[in-house]
Amino acid sequence: MKILLLGNRGQFGTAFEKICRMRGIECIAPSHSELDVTQPQKISHALSKEAPDAVVNSTGIIDIGECESCPLDAYKVNAQAALYLAEATAEKKITLVQTSTHLVFDGKSHQPYTEYDLPSPNTVYAATKLISEHYAITRNSKSYVVRFPTLFGHRRNEKSGFVEKMITKLIAGDPLRIADDRMDCPTWSEDAAREVAEIVVSRATFGLYHVANHGAVSYFDFIATLAKFLNSQSGIEAAKDKEFIARPPKPLRLAISSDKRPALRSWHEALQEYSEVYR
Repeated sequence: MKILLLGNRGQFGTAFEKICRMRGIECIAPSHSELDVTQPQKISHALSKEAPDAVVNSTGIIDIGECESCPLDAYKVNAQAALYLAEATAEKKITLVQTSTHLVFDGKSHQPYTEYDLPSPNTVYAATKLISEHYAITRNSKSYVVRFPTLFGHRRNEKSGFVEKMITKLIAGDPLRIADDRMDCPTWSEDAAREVAEIVVSRATFGLYHVANHGAVSYFDFIATLAKFLNSQSGIEAAKDKEFIARPPKPLRLAISSDKRPALRSWHEALQEYSEVYR
């Protein structure tokens, strides 16, 4: 199998390329300068040149504040590019994998969201990702949409995610205040990548899938567990999410689970393995 991976420098893309190598899957991963997904002619040329069996689109503007400030740019990169990819891959009968986010939900549920729950985005970022899902599913019948929760893991780009920022502080022994009322199911990017690769290779039924390590956990309990794994001396104080300034505010409870696929291993087990490299 040959896969064209778009967006190989973030957490998921970095992990997916690694998993492909481990599984012996040919993975072509052009840089943004080599393939701009907002240019339909370049997409068509790349598909003709590489002739992949599947395209995995992990590109996007993920900074929520940036999306709010520049909504047109967010639409072009997060949504319109997915439209171009869906139409181009459909024309050539190529499978499309469009990545998305748990932020399409409003965070009001006390239970994990499944694939059958109704999205209700409340940010520009989330809205553009939901539109990208619609484009993928409606324009290419051979599409997978995979929603992720908060991911942690290594990445090629210079950005740091929430968990990586916390690791730096925990190793330094810095005191932390973490919200104990914000719920999520943080997921190791390698586990997410492994599951997406399996979905594609096994030719699972096309459609929408939630991909997440099993179990909901508060940010406080998650970081406290991480501190134990790292033998950190940091003092960690519980706080409420409203004490932290976030513009725009993020939904409070965003755990997801799948009603379509077997559960992945727990976030606790995944975090323990991931943290070993820092010990």
